[in-house]
Amino acid sequence: MKERWGRNALIGLGVVVVSWLGLFVVSAVLTIYDDHQNLSATANRIKHDGIRQREALTVQVEKAKDEARQQIGELKTECAVKEGINQTLQKQNRDEQLLIAGCQTQAMKLLAPQPLTVTPMLLDRDDHNPDERIMRWLILTNRTITPTHVAAFCIQGVTQILSASISVLGSVPLHPGSSLAVVLMVDCQ
Repeated sequence: MKERWGRNALIGLGVVVVSWLGLFVVSAVLTIYDDHQNLSATANRIKHDGIRQREALTVQVEKAKDEARQQIGELKTECAVKEGINQTLQKQNRDEQLLIAGCQTQAMKLLAPQPLTVTPMLLDRDDHNPDERIMRWLILTNRTITPTHVAAFCIQGVTQILSASISVLGSVPLHPGSSLAVVLMVDCQ
């Protein structure tokens, strides 16, 4: 009996161990299979989510590219307009500088003193008395001269100048300088 009992105990223990091992193997296989299914489902879900996100990001990137291209076009147009304005203003500035330089040159010419010109003109002559000749001269100058010194002399057969008188008619602007009109009356003998 003892032997039987020992054998039965060993058989029972063997059956229990084999059953436990079988149960362990089945549990391990089912756990691995379940983990595999979960992992595959998660991988597929992540894959599909990644594809959707990539497509969404691609759409966003294309939209951003289109907006950037539009902004670049607008900025190029603005730059072209501003460049045109800049060139126009530079040309106007150069033209104005040339005009100013020309005006300054003309002003300097106008400020330069004119050479003195004296133009004597015979107004009238009284030759009734052969011993005495009276002549009136108009002397024009291109600028006012003060004080005025006039030398009167006779060339032909005059022995002396009896009298000479000067009358200032006035100053009249004839051209860039002013002019002085003087009447010189000479009484010669």
